Amino acid sequence: MNDKLNEPVYIISIKPPIYNFNKLFTNVNISKAVNTKKLDLDKALDNKTISNRVYLDIKNGRKDHFAFSGKGAIGLFLSQREILNKLYKENGKTNVLVCEEDCNIFNTKKFKQKIISLRDKDFDCAIFGGEYTKKGEKFDNNFFILNNGNYEKTHCVLWSPQGIQKVNYYINNIIEMQLDYFLSHLSKLNKLKILIENNPSTTQYLHFSDLSNDNNCKICNMDPLSNKYYKTKYEIIRDYTIYIIIGFIIFLIVIIVNML
Repeated sequence: MNDKLNEPVYIISIKPPIYNFNKLFTNVNISKAVNTKKLDLDKALDNKTISNRVYLDIKNGRKDHFAFSGKGAIGLFLSQREILNKLYKENGKTNVLVCEEDCNIFNTKKFKQKIISLRDKDFDCAIFGGEYTKKGEKFDNNFFILNNGNYEKTHCVLWSPQGIQKVNYYINNIIEMQLDYFLSHLSKLNKLKILIENNPSTTQYLHFSDLSNDNNCKICNMDPLSNKYYKTKYEIIRDYTIYIIIGFIIFLIVIIVNML
C-alpha cells in the first residue's frame, strides 16, 4: 500500500538536500537555487532587483531582523519567486510544498496529518517549523494558528492554489525585506491568510544554510519572542545599566561575606 503524499514538492537547493523527501512524497522536484554569492550589489540596485535599504543593510550590516544578513538571502527570495511564478503560470489545483535544502521533517506522523488536513481548506500558505512573535487564533483544528504578527523561517511552506495566485501580485516587486517578513507584512495587511504550525514538525539541519546566510549574523540567534531587536537605544541602555548595577551589588555582597 502506497501511503505517500501526492502534493508536489519543490526543494530549493545548491547541493543535494539532506532529508530524503522521496520517502514521503510521490512528486519531488529539485529546483536549483539562484546563487547570489557573487551578486554585484550596484547592478542589483540599478536594475531595481533590490531597494536602497537592502543595499545599505548588506554594505553596513543590518540592524533589524527583517533586513538582509547577506547576499545569499537575496538568492533565496529570488529562488522562491522563480518557483511561485512557475506555479502561477501552471495554475494548478492542488497544494504545493516549497522547502529549502536544509529542511528536516522530524515528526513524520504529525507532518503528514497536517498536510492532509489542509486539503481543500481556505488558506493561502502554511508555515511549517516557523517561529511567531504573536500567537493568533486557532485555525480549524489544533494543528495551526492564524498568523497575526511577524514570523520567521521559510524552510518549509505549503502553498494553496489561491495563495499562489494572490502572492503573484506582490512577489515580483522590488525586494525590500527578507521573505518571511515580506509574507508577514502581507498577512498583517490582510493580503494573505497565513497559517503557522502550533507545534512544529519540521526544523532546519543548519539555520546558517548555503541558501541564505553568507555573513556571520548574531541577530539570527535572537529569540523572536524577546522583541530585543525592537528596543530603542534608551531601552537597551536602561536594561544593561540594571544588569550592571545588580552585578555590582552581588560583587559587593560576596566581598563583604568573605571579609566576615
